[in-house]
Amino acid sequence: MECIYWQTLKVFNSETLEQKSVIKYLGVYIDSKLSWTNQVDHVLKKLATHSFVIWQLRSKVSVDLLKLYYFSYIHSCLSYSVVAWGNCPRANEVFIQQKKIVRTMLHKPPRHSARELFCKLHISSIFIYTPVKYAKSVSSVIEMTRVEADRYSLEKKCNLNIPRHRLSTIDNSPK
Repeated sequence: MECIYWQTLKVFNSETLEQKSVIKYLGVYIDSKLSWTNQVDHVLKKLATHSFVIWQLRSKVSVDLLKLYYFSYIHSCLSYSVVAWGNCPRANEVFIQQKKIVRTMLHKPPRHSARELFCKLHISSIFIYTPVKYAKSVSSVIEMTRVEADRYSLEKKCNLNIPRHRLSTIDNSPK
């Protein structure tokens, strides 16, 4: 079932907008089924270009300069909106390309394990680092809204006692 907003035409300032299957909004390709295939293709195309540049530079500059290039261009390309599209089925292709770039930076063969290379270069996998960073930033907001919800809770105002569980061990556990 497709989203209704993609099937209908909207009228804004007496102009009719046409239906699009893919739109680019703030540099992110969004399709009608939220499959993120166009976004992944876009990121893979950028990574292929940067991979070639790193391959050309690796024999001419030091690893520190390659690392600087990585964080200037590749890391920003990978991390932009990865929280939205990083869980799509094709995100593994982007991770494979990231590992290929790291191997290229250190002149390693394609079958070489990339785990130790990430550690050696102090580069984190974008699919681990960014969602954890996002979850950590959102956790304080969630905690704050939970505290405010308790402050305005109807249960406390009306002295309602709504049981949340049926286990006496939870009641007796230290808070």
